[in-house]
Amino acid sequence: MRFISLFSKNMALVYRCISIVASILILIYTTANLILGNFSFTDFHLYINLLAFIFTIITIIFPIKTEFFATASFVYSVEILFTTILHQNVMGMMMYVLTCAILFSRGFFRKKRLFKTVCAVILFFIIFSTELRFGIADFVKSLFYVAEYSFIIALIILFYYLYLRNQGKSPIEKILDLSLFPDLTDRDKEWIELILKETKYSTIANQYNVTEGTVKNRMRIIFKILDVSDRIGFMATYGGFEIKM
Repeated sequence: MRFISLFSKNMALVYRCISIVASILILIYTTANLILGNFSFTDFHLYINLLAFIFTIITIIFPIKTEFFATASFVYSVEILFTTILHQNVMGMMMYVLTCAILFSRGFFRKKRLFKTVCAVILFFIIFSTELRFGIADFVKSLFYVAEYSFIIALIILFYYLYLRNQGKSPIEKILDLSLFPDLTDRDKEWIELILKETKYSTIANQYNVTEGTVKNRMRIIFKILDVSDRIGFMATYGGFEIKM
């Protein structure tokens, strides 16, 4: 059975639908607040919403480039965390977690995972610490909310992981069976192995005595056969996998 990629054509349709729904909700919310007088053209909230709307539109056009959706999510999370008390509105924290989840799926945390995770946590608490202006009592209360929701998110991840293990689909079992893709040539399979070793296109070109453009063009076809979007999507999906010919 083939491995289902997060960057396949089917998933691109899912991302596009999510982005369409998100853009409609942002547009309705912004328009309604303008009509009701809650937003004015001097209100930075209006421009935060417009910025998020732009990024969701870009994601509709380029659905696999989920980093644009992550940017919109991050913009919202920062705006909410800066302007509201977390224990009264946890959406800011949830949007920040969503941002990290999207970047994780895109392969952002594949290299230097611990360092980047620590940086992400530190950045969150730097933004979160702005709540001190509301007073120590509210800050401490929000801190408990952060701990509680973090615990719940960790439990969700744990139970989902255990469910996959029980279904015989452990994330540890990472095997890319190239025999399932009859359109791949022997050279294609060799190039896939090299790409998984993070070999540069220029190095592959020199090794096989072809131009770098030839390698790039063929890799686009290979990625299409494997049903992934690009090299980033390929590495995010199959990085660390064992090759089976």
